[in-house]
Amino acid sequence: MSGAYEAQSDGGAVIRCEGWSLPGVWRDAEPPRDASDIRAVVRVETIMVSSEPTATSQPLDVEGCIYLGDKWEYRLRRGSVRLRAQGASELSSQVAHCTVQPASTWLFNP
Repeated sequence: MSGAYEAQSDGGAVIRCEGWSLPGVWRDAEPPRDASDIRAVVRVETIMVSSEPTATSQPLDVEGCIYLGDKWEYRLRRGSVRLRAQGASELSSQVAHCTVQPASTWLFNP
């Protein structure tokens, strides 16, 4: 995922993408070279998906659900952001509400 870096007053960081922002952790050895162009890696196994919104979730469009034999994989989209998540059951709605913990979003220079 590509976006812009924004430092937070609490020492955290946020990546701002088209239509979405996501708190994360800066993992690069160097500080951001160009704050308008950073990358993020989101650990797919840590994305929490629900059919109902929560206080910390953000809605994403469900592009597809694929059964992998022991779990479901969800293909999700919001603006230019594309994510994959996993869960125990098929999603029945066209919108999923996703929560990603900042520790599971790693930010880097490109």
